[in-house]
Amino acid sequence: MAGEKIALVTGADHGLGAELVKGLVSRGYTTYAGLLGAAGGSEDAARPVALDVTSPASIAAAVAALEEQAGHLDLLINNAGVSLDRRPASTARLEESRATFEVNYFGVVSTT
Repeated sequence: MAGEKIALVTGADHGLGAELVKGLVSRGYTTYAGLLGAAGGSEDAARPVALDVTSPASIAAAVAALEEQAGHLDLLINNAGVSLDRRPASTARLEESRATFEVNYFGVVSTT
């Protein structure tokens, strides 16, 4: 895929991630849609790749797939994110706060 612009969008299952994928495809990027499941949820012209940003094994598998299929990556959009507990910090559930932080912080660091 020499000369092609290659992009990966995490959290491309729906919402902003799916819209980012559509925009990149329309701008000529070969776009990989990082999905929690291996199929569905993104623009048809995108290439789905299973990707759970909280799983080192899933990240490694996605990297291997992109290396094999594309050989390089020009653009990474770390879009995956959650808000599992929308309560004030004084009443938040610690386990939900940890799970949110796992995706929103460690997921970005690990995927990058």
